[in-house]
Amino acid sequence: MPSYSSIFTQVYTRGSDKTILLRDNAFTQAIAINERWTRLRIGCLLSMYSDGTSNILNSSFQIGMIKNAGNPLTATDSAFIGSAFPSAEAGGTGGTFTYTANSGFPFYATGQFQNFTRLNGTVSAGTSANPIRIPLCDVVPRSTVLIFDLAKFNATTWNSGLNGPALAHMSFDMGMADLYNALEQVANTPVLRGTAMQALATNAGLWTETAANPTNTIYLRWNRWAYPMQISGLAVYVIY
Repeated sequence: MPSYSSIFTQVYTRGSDKTILLRDNAFTQAIAINERWTRLRIGCLLSMYSDGTSNILNSSFQIGMIKNAGNPLTATDSAFIGSAFPSAEAGGTGGTFTYTANSGFPFYATGQFQNFTRLNGTVSAGTSANPIRIPLCDVVPRSTVLIFDLAKFNATTWNSGLNGPALAHMSFDMGMADLYNALEQVANTPVLRGTAMQALATNAGLWTETAANPTNTIYLRWNRWAYPMQISGLAVYVIY
């Protein structure tokens, strides 16, 4: 079900907002770009539901770009470039989102994300050592900023990376102004509310632009039903 996500209204500390609710499904959105871009950033505002105590096992979250095709992670002619919390698609088996109480500002923390490409069934993956933290929307409702970054050097060599929130960001409810601010800080690791985001190592992946053309569609996927993930903001920053 690659595009059966639903729209939901969530009350955050900053006020009510429409959100995309991911529950064992994906969200896709084509964007108007051409092949001449050299840098592309996808930014989103994330939050999650919890039961207040439990870790979430066998979890998988993906963020990236696909070509204008069907499910990019199963079709034999698929093309995906992005990051994932370790999943079968990126060569892993799924991972654990660990519940962290954090003195009244709880969040889920992951282990390693993987930057990876999938082209016509062939997966090329790297690892990154830093965690991603996602605040909860059902305790002290907050969202945080996550940025996936692509740098294109030529038609076959692209770098992918990820910027996630620092521990200090978990007490803040981030909004679109924070998201735009982070996206536009392309020269350095973005600084939000006075603290640098967590920079994850980049992965140089081979990417055949001709075979993957057009790489023009945002792809977000979360694989758990009982613990929905909310996307309350989404933006793309492109440099030509």
